[in-house]
Amino acid sequence: RGLPPGWLCDPADPYCQSLSGTDYHYAETDMWSGVATLLPYVDQQPLASSIDFRYAPGHFVNLTAISSSIEVFVCPANHSSAAPVPVHAQPGDPSSPILMYLGVSDYRFSMAGSSNDPNDPRYGIFDNGIAYRNSATPLGSSGIPDGDSSTLLLGESLQGWWALAPGCCVRTVDGWSINFIPRVGSETYWASKHGRGSMFALADTSTRFIAETIDRRVFVALATRNGGEIVPADY
Repeated sequence: RGLPPGWLCDPADPYCQSLSGTDYHYAETDMWSGVATLLPYVDQQPLASSIDFRYAPGHFVNLTAISSSIEVFVCPANHSSAAPVPVHAQPGDPSSPILMYLGVSDYRFSMAGSSNDPNDPRYGIFDNGIAYRNSATPLGSSGIPDGDSSTLLLGESLQGWWALAPGCCVRTVDGWSINFIPRVGSETYWASKHGRGSMFALADTSTRFIAETIDRRVFVALATRNGGEIVPADY
């Protein structure tokens, strides 16, 4: 057994076969976020039992479940409540029909430590973190050679959902800082409303506030499980 996956993609599903490991943010309502697999461990076993993982989150059999609000997935600084958010037929048009409601989550798994520089060997990597497509990363040196205490497990990220693959993960890149918005309409990055940084959980279950001013090379090193980097204790 290992840590939860970033997102779940059935290899027997032809649609899944058409997706690469980078396509979690295009999976929309068709693929499950690994955050959903945490439900039994946050006192939500009845909700977990009501989900039929044989079907997509957006399938009618799961619509009630995925609209559920889970307080532990919501940072009080980010939301006044954990009320589910509507998904409209036309994104950005609140007058268009509502297709479903989604329970929110302010936390995402760490997918990878990468680079936006095409000349960097880490460019375009989406699976050197703890949680990625169908992963089951073991704790300890066999699964996390960089060390459990030096590797990010999950962190705060705004505008997410606990059920859908696009809300599962963040890929840490050396060109972006915490609370940076890559571009309008893009997948969200590490962010919070605390100001000056975000809270993170490491693979050893410890928690830590990481400031926006962290050296980005160190931040990327924290996001990889097997990069061989030396992470300073005072980051």
